[in-house]
Amino acid sequence: MMRGEIIATAREMLGTPFRVGMSLKNVGCDCAGLIEIILRQLGQEVPKRNQSLAEALIIAMDETKTQSVGDVVLFKSTANMADFHCGILTEKNTIIHAHWSQGVVENSFGNWFKKRVVAFYSFKGVE
Repeated sequence: MMRGEIIATAREMLGTPFRVGMSLKNVGCDCAGLIEIILRQLGQEVPKRNQSLAEALIIAMDETKTQSVGDVVLFKSTANMADFHCGILTEKNTIIHAHWSQGVVENSFGNWFKKRVVAFYSFKGVE
Protein backbone atom coordinates (compact mmCIF):
# COMPACT_ATOMS: atom_id res chain seq x y z
CA MET A 1 0.00 0.00 0.00
CA MET A 2 1.25 3.45 -0.82
CA ARG A 3 0.84 6.53 1.36
CA GLY A 4 -1.95 7.83 -0.87
CA GLU A 5 -3.90 4.63 -0.25
CA ILE A 6 -3.48 5.05 3.50
CA ILE A 7 -4.92 8.54 3.25
CA ALA A 8 -7.75 7.35 1.00
CA THR A 9 -8.62 4.60 3.50
CA ALA A 10 -8.62 7.13 6.35
CA ARG A 11 -10.82 9.51 4.34
CA GLU A 12 -13.32 6.70 3.72
CA MET A 13 -13.85 6.72 7.48
CA LEU A 14 -14.84 10.41 7.61
CA GLY A 15 -18.20 10.82 9.31
CA THR A 16 -17.96 7.51 11.18
CA PRO A 17 -19.28 8.08 14.73
CA PHE A 18 -16.89 7.96 17.67
CA ARG A 19 -17.31 4.69 19.57
CA VAL A 20 -14.72 3.55 22.11
CA GLY A 21 -13.17 0.19 21.29
CA MET A 22 -14.64 -0.08 17.79
CA SER A 23 -13.12 -0.09 14.30
CA LEU A 24 -16.01 -0.37 11.85
CA LYS A 25 -16.59 2.04 8.97
CA ASN A 26 -19.84 4.01 9.32
CA VAL A 27 -20.64 2.17 12.57
CA GLY A 28 -18.04 3.50 14.97
CA CYS A 29 -14.38 3.81 15.84
CA ASP A 30 -12.00 5.53 18.17
CA CYS A 31 -8.55 6.84 17.28
CA ALA A 32 -6.92 3.41 17.73
CA GLY A 33 -9.73 1.88 15.67
CA LEU A 34 -8.85 4.16 12.76
CA ILE A 35 -5.30 2.80 12.84
CA GLU A 36 -6.60 -0.78 13.17
CA ILE A 37 -8.65 -0.38 9.99
CA ILE A 38 -5.59 0.76 8.05
CA LEU A 39 -3.45 -2.05 9.51
CA ARG A 40 -6.08 -4.58 8.32
CA GLN A 41 -6.05 -2.97 4.84
CA LEU A 42 -2.28 -3.45 4.82
CA GLY A 43 -2.67 -7.09 5.83
CA GLN A 44 -0.72 -6.44 9.03
CA GLU A 45 -1.37 -7.75 12.51
CA VAL A 46 -3.58 -5.56 14.67
CA PRO A 47 -2.25 -5.22 18.24
CA LYS A 48 -4.53 -6.36 21.05
CA ARG A 49 -6.57 -3.69 22.77
CA ASN A 50 -5.20 -4.59 26.20
CA GLN A 51 -2.09 -2.55 25.40
CA SER A 52 -1.82 1.18 25.63
CA LEU A 53 -2.10 3.06 22.36
CA ALA A 54 1.56 4.05 22.54
CA GLU A 55 2.66 0.43 23.14
CA ALA A 56 0.51 -0.82 20.28
CA LEU A 57 1.97 1.70 17.83
CA ILE A 58 5.51 0.85 18.86
CA ILE A 59 4.82 -2.84 18.20
CA ALA A 60 2.92 -2.39 14.93
CA MET A 61 4.88 0.44 13.32
CA ASP A 62 8.27 2.04 12.77
CA GLU A 63 8.99 5.28 14.61
CA THR A 64 10.28 7.95 12.25
CA LYS A 65 12.16 11.17 12.93
CA THR A 66 10.71 12.91 9.88
CA GLN A 67 7.01 13.32 9.23
CA SER A 68 5.43 12.30 5.95
CA VAL A 69 1.84 12.20 4.77
CA GLY A 70 0.30 8.86 5.65
CA ASP A 71 2.18 8.67 8.95
CA VAL A 72 0.49 8.22 12.31
CA VAL A 73 0.90 11.13 14.70
CA LEU A 74 0.90 10.18 18.38
CA PHE A 75 0.28 12.98 20.83
CA LYS A 76 -0.80 13.66 24.39
CA SER A 77 -4.40 14.79 24.37
CA THR A 78 -5.16 16.06 27.85
CA ALA A 79 -4.03 19.08 29.84
CA ASN A 80 -2.17 16.87 32.31
CA MET A 81 -0.64 15.05 29.34
CA ALA A 82 -1.70 11.65 30.70
CA ASP A 83 -3.74 10.32 27.76
CA PHE A 84 -2.63 9.53 24.24
CA HIS A 85 -4.47 10.25 20.99
CA CYS A 86 -3.48 9.67 17.37
CA GLY A 87 -4.37 10.57 13.83
CA ILE A 88 -3.17 10.19 10.25
CA LEU A 89 -1.21 13.05 8.70
CA THR A 90 -3.02 13.68 5.41
CA GLU A 91 -1.16 16.77 4.27
CA LYS A 92 1.59 18.84 5.84
CA ASN A 93 -0.95 20.64 8.01
CA THR A 94 -4.02 18.37 8.20
CA ILE A 95 -4.85 15.17 10.05
CA ILE A 96 -7.71 12.69 10.20
CA HIS A 97 -8.61 11.49 13.68
CA ALA A 98 -11.56 10.20 15.69
CA HIS A 99 -12.83 13.10 17.79
CA TRP A 100 -14.89 12.14 20.84
CA SER A 101 -17.77 14.48 19.96
CA GLN A 102 -17.53 14.74 16.16
CA GLY A 103 -16.52 11.25 15.05
CA VAL A 104 -13.90 10.81 12.37
CA VAL A 105 -12.96 14.22 11.00
CA GLU A 106 -10.20 15.91 9.03
CA ASN A 107 -8.81 18.91 10.90
CA SER A 108 -6.01 21.39 10.67
CA PHE A 109 -2.82 20.01 12.21
CA GLY A 110 -2.34 23.30 14.03
CA ASN A 111 -0.55 24.44 17.15
CA TRP A 112 -2.88 22.65 19.58
CA PHE A 113 -1.84 19.33 18.04
CA LYS A 114 1.76 20.21 17.22
CA LYS A 115 2.70 21.22 20.76
CA ARG A 116 1.46 17.83 22.03
CA VAL A 117 3.27 15.57 19.51
CA VAL A 118 5.09 12.65 21.09
CA ALA A 119 6.18 10.79 17.94
CA PHE A 120 5.45 9.99 14.32
CA TYR A 121 5.09 6.39 13.11
CA SER A 122 5.15 4.87 9.63
CA PHE A 123 3.23 1.75 8.70
CA LYS A 124 5.67 -1.13 8.14
CA GLY A 125 6.46 -1.82 4.49
CA VAL A 126 5.01 1.46 3.23
CA GLU A 127 7.16 3.79 1.21
